Amino acid sequence: MKKIFTVVAALVFVASVFAQESKPVIGLISTTTQLDQTTATGYWGDIWEPAVIDKETGEVIQPRRLAHPACSPLSIDSIFPRLTAAFSQEIVNSGRFNVLANKRTGVDYVFESELTDFSASRSQSSGSISYKMSVSVTLTDTKTGQTILVQTFSEPREISKSGGSFFSTTRYTSSDPNKMPKNVAENAISAIVNKLYPPMVLNVSNGVVQIPAAGLNVGTIVEVFTQGEEIIDPYTGDSLGFEETLVAEICVY
Repeated sequence: MKKIFTVVAALVFVASVFAQESKPVIGLISTTTQLDQTTATGYWGDIWEPAVIDKETGEVIQPRRLAHPACSPLSIDSIFPRLTAAFSQEIVNSGRFNVLANKRTGVDYVFESELTDFSASRSQSSGSISYKMSVSVTLTDTKTGQTILVQTFSEPREISKSGGSFFSTTRYTSSDPNKMPKNVAENAISAIVNKLYPPMVLNVSNGVVQIPAAGLNVGTIVEVFTQGEEIIDPYTGDSLGFEETLVAEICVY
């Protein structure tokens, strides 16, 4: 069996189906790291430079390079609803959860996302605009109060690297602001699904490994372990888990 694990030719994804009423419910809370933001107060070259304003004092905290005036002007205020909608949609698309917006009680988990960065910069050589987005995510179990996941997801992100040390090539996800909210949401919800429902090998045949598809994207690397004997605390008799042996790594392509 171990020999089969080490030579993985392809992946066959098997989707898991759960009854609607049995799905855990996630309360979705979305915020931005900035207190408030105006539309556009000036220019940097040909880039809009909205200012971040403190609601109480009216003080300009810092300007943000956010959009190109020749295109549809973008700001945190306009990108934030897209990000929130993308998170809600990806939670549903995962097939594992139901979602309720702005709920901290009466749910199984609270998912908090905070847009911590959305900025744009212009290439001085080509004049092209590239965007960057960062989102901090926290998932909490409401029954135990345990924080299950704390992670920051950014776009663009590295998805593959090829070549040697002298002629290496790295591929990144798109810096298109219209695609970035969905990319961030897919990446974050995949991490949550993998955390709560670690993928298990369902079957191995002729070098083909079958594992559940939920939570897996292109570029995901899954470590495959065999489970050994259970480890028992000699004093308390409690189970301390099982021996595990790493037998393979599977890359989703």
